[in-house]
Amino acid sequence: MPMTNHDRHMLSTFRGAPIMTPTAGTLIAVLDAFLLTGYGHITAQSVVIAGGICTATVNAGENFEVSSVIQISGATPAGLNGVARVSANAATAVSWPTDLPDGPVTGTVGIRYAPVPGWEKAFSKTNVAVYRSTHAESTGMYLRV
Repeated sequence: MPMTNHDRHMLSTFRGAPIMTPTAGTLIAVLDAFLLTGYGHITAQSVVIAGGICTATVNAGENFEVSSVIQISGATPAGLNGVARVSANAATAVSWPTDLPDGPVTGTVGIRYAPVPGWEKAFSKTNVAVYRSTHAESTGMYLRV
């Protein structure tokens, strides 16, 4: 289901969110996770689509907050791969809407909190990173950390 890129939120309290400490390099790890890679990756035990809802069975404690944006990968049908907004969760399940037909999903389905789209790391070295927005309306300025 298509989503706009401006309607996301991330919280440091989300499961698996990187934590910034007074140690050199931890801010870079936080920015990498939020802007580039996502975080909190899990592998679903099983996934099924029924009635316009995709539900993944996950291990206890591996669910995602309702209204958070997740990134799905490794699924067949391939149309399931991409980003989605979580519509419901339970102790061992997470669900999101889909336009795909009912049926089982195969593959090794990975789920993680989705990064904010439209960023790149233009340069990095030990404890230094330079980020830039790739959005078409961006001024192209760099953020050096």
